Amino acid sequence: MERNNYHTRAGIECLNCCIYNYLSNENQAISKSDIFFSGGGYEICYSWGNGHKIKSGQNRSNLQFIRTYLEGSMIDNVLETHEGEMKAFLKEALWNGRRLIINVSGSGLPYNKAFDRNQTVSHFINLIGINTEKNLVKISDGCMPAVGGGCYEDWMDMDALTENWQMMNGRYIEINYKHPDIRTIKETAYKNMRKGIKKYLHKDKAWFCSRVGGHQAILRLFEDIKVMIESNTKNSLEIIRDINQQLRVEGYLSSKEFLLEKIQEMGCREELAASYQHIIREYDMICLNVMKSVIKKKPEDMEVLIHQIQHSVQEENKILKEVLQNVLPF
Repeated sequence: MERNNYHTRAGIECLNCCIYNYLSNENQAISKSDIFFSGGGYEICYSWGNGHKIKSGQNRSNLQFIRTYLEGSMIDNVLETHEGEMKAFLKEALWNGRRLIINVSGSGLPYNKAFDRNQTVSHFINLIGINTEKNLVKISDGCMPAVGGGCYEDWMDMDALTENWQMMNGRYIEINYKHPDIRTIKETAYKNMRKGIKKYLHKDKAWFCSRVGGHQAILRLFEDIKVMIESNTKNSLEIIRDINQQLRVEGYLSSKEFLLEKIQEMGCREELAASYQHIIREYDMICLNVMKSVIKKKPEDMEVLIHQIQHSVQEENKILKEVLQNVLPF
C-alpha cells in the first residue's frame, strides 16, 4: 500500500520539506516559506561564550507551525526502540494512511552522498508506503543529503530503516489536520517576514554582550573566527566544522532561501530576485572558504573573507530595504 498520486517535491530544509510535501500533495496551496515564516523563523542571532551558535529559528519554526496550524498533530513522539515494536508500528500506521515523519540519521541512508557515514546526522523523511510481503517501506525525501540537494522517492528495506531510526531513538512526528486556514497562514508569513527583515536591518552595536542579532551576527562571527585563527585556539578545526554545519545546514543560509521564495511570491522585480539569488551564492561560497582558512591557519585569508562578507551584507541590506517597499500581495 502506498499514497496515491503522491509526488516528492524538492525543498530547502528537511523537516520543513516533509511538512510541505504532505500539505502540497493534498492540494493545500502553501509554500515552503509560508511554513518557515508563519512559524516564526528568521530570528537571526549569534551567541558565544559556551560555544559559537548562529541561528535562524529554523527548527523551532517547523514545530511552531505544526502546533499553531495543524491541530491534532503529534510532536516529539518517541517509540520503544525494539525492532519488532517499530516494525509493527510502521505496518499499522502506514496501512491506515497515517502521515508519518520520522527522524533518521542522514549519514546512515543508502543514498547519502554528503554526510560522513561515521557520524549520526539528524534528518527527517516522510513514509508514504509499505509492502509487507517484501519487507519494504517507501520513503519520500525532498531534501536529500547530497551536494546540490535533490529528491529521493523509492522503496527501502524495512530492517535497514528501523536500524537507522533506532539511532535517533525512534522519534517521529505525525501530521494531522482538518482545514488549515491557508489565508491566515500566508498573511502571517508575510507580516513575520517584514518584521524579520526590519530586525535584520537594525544596526545592533552591542558587541560587548554575549549575543548579537540581525546582519551584525555574521559579521561578529567572522571577526571571532579570525581571532580564533590568530590565537591558534585549541580544537579550532572542530569548532569551525560545527559552525560550518550551522551556517550551511542548520538555518543561516537556508533562511535566505526561504526569503528568496517570498521575494518571488511577492512579485518583486525579476532583477531584484536575481540579485538576491546571487547574494545567496556569494554567502555560500564565503562560508565554504572559511573552513579552508582555518585548515591553512592563515588569518590573512580570513581578512579577505571578512571584507567579502561585509560587501555581501551591504548589498543584501540594499535589496531587503527595497523588498520592504513592495506592497504585500493581499
